[in-house]
Amino acid sequence: MSRTSSLTLSHPTIMSSGVCKSFSSSPSMATPARPTCQIYGKSGHVALNCWHRCNFKYVPTAPRPPRAFLASPSATTTQEWVLDSGASTHFTQDGNNLHSPAAYQGSDTMSIANGTSLSIHNSSQGLLPLPDTPRKLRLSNLLHVP
Repeated sequence: MSRTSSLTLSHPTIMSSGVCKSFSSSPSMATPARPTCQIYGKSGHVALNCWHRCNFKYVPTAPRPPRAFLASPSATTTQEWVLDSGASTHFTQDGNNLHSPAAYQGSDTMSIANGTSLSIHNSSQGLLPLPDTPRKLRLSNLLHVP
């Protein structure tokens, strides 16, 4: 099922007074439900409709580095996984969880709560066994941090 909505194409015009004014036309075309602004980086609007598009002093903030959080009152010794469905990178302490591991080529590290930085040794894909089913979940970008 495709989602169709009306998109207003705005063309900003800078008036001699310095005021930003737009004229627009409204052809109907398919658009994503939540577009991301290329100027502001927020979802919900596109650059043509961004309130910062005529603010020449606007400087977008730098993207925040990726973060993941896990709190545990004591060291974990189980083989359980903590699944974060929004994660772009996954970590494992057990090298046996890697499928065809390759030496990690980057200079990134993983920081833990006490401020210690841990080296990433290998990267690969992994298969996460799911409970109560023979199925497995494929994890891409799985990093080995012993």
